[in-house]
This record gives sequence, structure tokens and C-alpha cells, in this order.
Amino acid sequence: MSSFKTQALLRRVAATAGPERSFWKAVGALAQEPRPNWGLDLHAGRQPLATDAFVYLVNTSNLWVASAAMSPAQLVAVKNEVEGGDSHKLRALAAVAMASASQAARAKEGSMASPESLQAFAAGLRAIAAAPGFIATAEQSPELDNHHWILLLYRLVDGEVLAGFGYGDDPIPGMLDRETLIEFVGNMVEMDLEPGALVGETAAAHGGATLADVLVTRPS
Repeated sequence: MSSFKTQALLRRVAATAGPERSFWKAVGALAQEPRPNWGLDLHAGRQPLATDAFVYLVNTSNLWVASAAMSPAQLVAVKNEVEGGDSHKLRALAAVAMASASQAARAKEGSMASPESLQAFAAGLRAIAAAPGFIATAEQSPELDNHHWILLLYRLVDGEVLAGFGYGDDPIPGMLDRETLIEFVGNMVEMDLEPGALVGETAAAHGGATLADVLVTRPS
């Protein structure tokens, strides 16, 4: 393992609740890099040694997941396309599209390449690219390599939906495995639903959010 990867790995796991477990888990992943891409491959014309950006759409009520790998430059192009747009409106449109895609998948046992899922990706990418967190990260790290962009769908008790945004900078190439992704999602949900957080305040005003059991019963 190169010294660069070792340092990146240590930075990644140092702040976790179980740094030793996280360290050895990451070392194991490095031994078989790159990790497999289990989602859609949207990185057209990928060249040897090219880097990817990874996008995950997750329904927090039932853990429906759609994921994709793409060129970081593609995400930057979407950012330029939506520059100046209403990020709240784009996120609301993405939430509706994700809800439709997850419902269609349950009913039809559909794939990530279903028309509904592709529409959700189209709306989700625009919402991600317009998010202040994405814009700030793109300015600080223009390469955006091995970044993981996550859009969460929250189903509220009264039937409304909204989306939350988060990301991770992972030093290990490849898509997050599902277990690690759900850990990321659990941490994001905790932060989103904290008192005073925008998602939390909105959810509370609508009677709360319906969450998958694994997100409700996460160990402290």
C-alpha cells in the first residue's frame, strides 16, 4: 500500500466510532481494489487509470438503492448546466422522481436501468450538482475523484417526500459496498433529523419520517 493511500486511509478512519475495525475493513478492501461497480456504468469512454465519481439514490423508508459510476467531468458539466437554478426546487423534483422509481421497482422487480430509475438519476444528478455542498467541494477539489454523492429520499408521515444530500471522499477506488453505504446513510439520517436541521424541521412539521427498521435501530 502506498504511503499516500495509507495516510488517506488513516484520515478516513481516525474519526470513526470504531477506528480499528474501520481500518482493517478498509485495508481488506484495498487488497482487492478496485471494488466492483454494482450499479449503472455511466462513464462513457473510460480510459485506463481514469477516476470515477459515484452517485447513490437511497429511499430511507425501504432502503431501495440505485447507484451509478460516472466521470467527474460529467458531474461538473451538470453543475454548469444548472448554475443559478433553484436548488430547493431541483431537490424537490428529485424526491418525486426517486419515489416513483422506488415504487416501480417494488411493483415490477425492476432494475436500475428501468425508465423510472433513469428519470430518477436524471433528476438526482441535477439536484446533487446544484447542492451547495457539491459546489463547495468542486471548488476545493476540482478532480472530484473517488467522491461518493448520496441523495436520500425521505417519506413523511403525511405522504409528502423530500430529499437530503450528503457525500463522502473515499480514498479506496470503486463503489461503496452496500453495507458501507448503509452505514453512511445511517449517519446522514441522524444528522438530517437532528433538531434544527432543515430536513428535521420539515419532517417534524409533517408528522415525522418513515424509516427502514435498520435505520431506526442502529447501535449507538
